[in-house]
Amino acid sequence: MNKLCKVILASVLFVLVVFGVQPSRAESDSFAGMKERAVECGVSSEVLNEVGELVKAGTFSDDEGTALVTPLFAACEKKLPIAPLQDKLAEGLAKQVAPLRIGLALQVKLNAYENARRLLNRHLEPVASDVLIIVGEGLSRGVSEHDFEAYLAKFYGQPPEIFLTGAEMISLLGQIDFDPEQTRSMLKAGFASGGLTPQWRYLVRVVLIARQRGISDNVIGEVSSGVLSEMGTVNDVSARLGFTSRSMTGKK
Repeated sequence: MNKLCKVILASVLFVLVVFGVQPSRAESDSFAGMKERAVECGVSSEVLNEVGELVKAGTFSDDEGTALVTPLFAACEKKLPIAPLQDKLAEGLAKQVAPLRIGLALQVKLNAYENARRLLNRHLEPVASDVLIIVGEGLSRGVSEHDFEAYLAKFYGQPPEIFLTGAEMISLLGQIDFDPEQTRSMLKAGFASGGLTPQWRYLVRVVLIARQRGISDNVIGEVSSGVLSEMGTVNDVSARLGFTSRSMTGKK
């Protein structure tokens, strides 16, 4: 399912919740009832109280408040990470985003985490929460399931720390539409040499600056693969591409 279809589906689900026709929701469920159930499950009372104040003030309707809490409660019940959804809700409230838009974002994120666990369960047992968060966040921000599936299928046997670094590179580079074949080539070189250290998650910064300078993804990928083969650093990549860590921060 492409990203547009996911957003449309999330929109439909949220509207159903707002109008009180979600199949799994009882007619008697009010915001207060849903809030109580969410707190009992483990959702932060702080962010729920923020929603409650807006419902009390009439800024949000009772149904809108309930719909905003429902994805957090669902994540808790399904034993998915709650913090990313809580943070997203708090961010939306702080920016005074319309409840419909916040609800859509929460539903997209919830769906992404469910898909992430499904993908990871094919290759990992148990699924560590840090890997689940990386993959879930990547999917929620447009990284394709295929890219993660290809990574998991090829590299799932790697040691935990560097496997996590590789997953984060797939996520971060995928979010800027970096060529996935180049990313996999880099990771192959890094795993083979043992040079894929946690600092390589910051390669995305180099990619963004290199693109501004007109350097293609193919060149960035080839240079990065070469540096990884030699157990070099991210700074070595920027130097070979013609700029330094000082120029990356705007210093002269």
